[in-house]
Amino acid sequence: MNILITAPSLDTKYNVSGISSVVNNILTETDQNYIHFLVGKKDQQKRNMMWFLDQFILPFKFMYSLSKNKIDIFHLNAPLNTLAIMRDFIFLNIAKLMGIKVLLHLHGGTYLKTTPKNKWLYKYLEHYFNSADHIVVLSHLEKDLLLQKYKLKEEDITPIENCVTVPDIKYKKSHETARIIFLGRIVESKGVFNIVEALSQLSVRRSDFEFNLYGTGPDQDDVIKQLTATIGENFQYKGIVAGESKFGAYLEADIFLLPSLYGEGLPMALLESMSYGVIPVVTDDGSMATVVENGINGFIVDKNNSSQLCNLMDELIEKFNKSSIDILQEKARATIKEKYNCQYYSIKLNKIYEKIINEGADRVY
Repeated sequence: MNILITAPSLDTKYNVSGISSVVNNILTETDQNYIHFLVGKKDQQKRNMMWFLDQFILPFKFMYSLSKNKIDIFHLNAPLNTLAIMRDFIFLNIAKLMGIKVLLHLHGGTYLKTTPKNKWLYKYLEHYFNSADHIVVLSHLEKDLLLQKYKLKEEDITPIENCVTVPDIKYKKSHETARIIFLGRIVESKGVFNIVEALSQLSVRRSDFEFNLYGTGPDQDDVIKQLTATIGENFQYKGIVAGESKFGAYLEADIFLLPSLYGEGLPMALLESMSYGVIPVVTDDGSMATVVENGINGFIVDKNNSSQLCNLMDELIEKFNKSSIDILQEKARATIKEKYNCQYYSIKLNKIYEKIINEGADRVY
């Protein structure tokens, strides 16, 4: 089966992207003939004249790729943000006009939990959903949200949680100081400035912690500057990590921060960190609260509440110092091993592909 699948660059040198991580997993775990179609801009790329020119010719590249590769299914990975919806709906309609089946795979975004106030955008979004042959969401919560907000059929939406390969950890490195990390896109929506404020408050109380920042993004320089000024030697910026370097970062970490404000789906970094026994501290944005059980395998904090985040980190560092953090770490790892490993992911996805194809499609090349 020939499947055209969209994602930003799959190379972490150019994009720190949850969708790219998901697609890399799909390419590894699922036995299909995938062709990657590049969408989105690189992390450091500016929206200049060349970028706009690329966007103009992108639909023509898309049509050529569909025809050249004799595509059976177009697997559209899409965040529910205004610009992405406008762009991706063009691709979706081109595929439908060419008689190609479309799987719409949603990855969080502004309109996952928020309904558009503009009635025309709402109608546009509803038509966008109904134009796909099938929709994949990241949790049953997301399916319920779509059914509540839009006129969609329950049988046309399937939850498939993101998955990770659970490592066979022989040991966890011992260190005397609690290590806290953020790993991902360094942007305001991820709650990075709440992290800065919380760590600043924490540094007044104690100095027995380390904070390592991994990733890149538009707010990178500002965040690094503020952290350097407020917590000094307790902070290190580690840059972009991938492969063994990324897994090494998880292996040496104790607490993972992702106090996102909006736009999340089911972050790969959350699942990856928990699979290494790192305790997550997140908000209830997107589907994160379907993974993290407050006080059981991690913690859920309020959005935009740096004082609460500071107090929780203070408590966790105390637990670390008293060697009473192990149960939480084991619970975090067990959650991923039991519910979010990749053993069944490809089976579920292949069943959806087969369902779509069996409904029949008159392709036009």
